[in-house]
Order: sequence, then C-alpha cells, then structure tokens
Amino acid sequence: MDHCTVTVQPAGPVGKRHVFLTLAFEDENNTRQIDLVLSEGAANRLGQALISGSVGVERNFTLAGDLTIEQQSVLLIDTTTLREAVRLIKFCEGCNPDGAEIPFDVILDRVTGSQPDGTHYILEMPARCPHCLAEVFEKTLIEPA
Repeated sequence: MDHCTVTVQPAGPVGKRHVFLTLAFEDENNTRQIDLVLSEGAANRLGQALISGSVGVERNFTLAGDLTIEQQSVLLIDTTTLREAVRLIKFCEGCNPDGAEIPFDVILDRVTGSQPDGTHYILEMPARCPHCLAEVFEKTLIEPA
C-alpha cells in the first residue's frame, strides 16, 4: 500500500531545542525518506504540538492510488493560510452535523490552489470553527460560508 509517514521528534533543552522531521514515502517499488532538522523557532512555526512532548508525533497518509510519489505533495498550512481558510467555514460537523458535508481539506485545496488529488496537509495548529470554536482538522466536515 502506498503511504507517507511523517515523524517529528524534539531533542535538546528548551530554548536550544531542535526538531528532527522525517518524511518517509513508500510504494510497492520505492522507499524514499527526507530528513530535516529545524531550529526551535522554525518548529514553533510548525505548531506547538510538534515540540510540546518528548514522545514525538507521527502522521500517516494514504497516498492516492493512481498517482506516483512524485505527483503528490505534503503542504504545511501556516497560521496566515489557516485564517484565510477559516473565513470560508460557516459551521463544522460538531455544531451542524446535518449541514456539514465537505471535508475541510477541500477548502484548503481552494485557498492554496493545490490539486485535490495527491495533496496532503499538515496544519500548523488546528483550525477553529467560527461558530462553536471546536477544533477543525483536515478531514473535519464543514459547511462552507
């Protein structure tokens, strides 16, 4: 099965911490890995969740079946882009379960100009529903504004 794993591991004392970020892509024929080391400041821009614990964070993505690894991308959504996307939310599945039918990543596709197939998102921080303030993630169902 084609997939991507994102592993984030903080290391070092607070204030001088570095974050080791690994992106591992696998399909039936290839395995590719990208390793990055980020300063604490850069990691803070990735979100407090990435550096808050000592156990690390792992995200798994199911890659689109008909696309190669090269045709797919993982995008970090920063707070500025996230605010723009949140403006397009009217309700979330938590406050309007009958009206929320579109995954939030459809809004992210629109805001970033990315292709719906083959684009995966990592949010710097969870979005918040403007109506009920519940956390909104990539696959949370929403009703667009």
